[in-house]
Amino acid sequence: GVKLMRVIENDMPLYRLYMLIELLFLAKIYQLLIPSKRNKTIVLCVTIFFLIWWIIELTTPQIWAFPDALRFSQGIIVLLWTGAYFLKVFKEGFVENLLRETGFWISAGLAIYFSSNSLLFLFSEFVVHLSDQSYYLIWTVHAFLTILLYIAYTIAIQCKTNHNLS
Repeated sequence: GVKLMRVIENDMPLYRLYMLIELLFLAKIYQLLIPSKRNKTIVLCVTIFFLIWWIIELTTPQIWAFPDALRFSQGIIVLLWTGAYFLKVFKEGFVENLLRETGFWISAGLAIYFSSNSLLFLFSEFVVHLSDQSYYLIWTVHAFLTILLYIAYTIAIQCKTNHNLS
């Protein structure tokens, strides 16, 4: 691990790979949470569009820079999926206990994380030029939101539902 850290000076290509894997997993989760044929088609089309954009960016020198526009777009996509899930739950109206629903915790965590961080991702170039104190404060908030996301994921894993996610 330490030898690899000395060789790799910039891990942005790995971060881009993380983004792609994250989006692919979330696409599958939202296809299961909202099982309509229309939703499956929309999720598939959006995922293919994101994959094409991701591949195009891999072929440019931008591969070594922070993928601000790509990450912002991913945030908007995920926020739309979470909104669609909450709308579905609201319209159905027969959830026994929402706090025991895996989909609720996944969507709540993602909604908190991406709604708060999307602007940070969009304006990341501006953030880099702030004072050191402001820069560290912003990324501390980001770290806190990431912890909240993973706490929501952990609670979601503990929930027992019929969504075939476990």
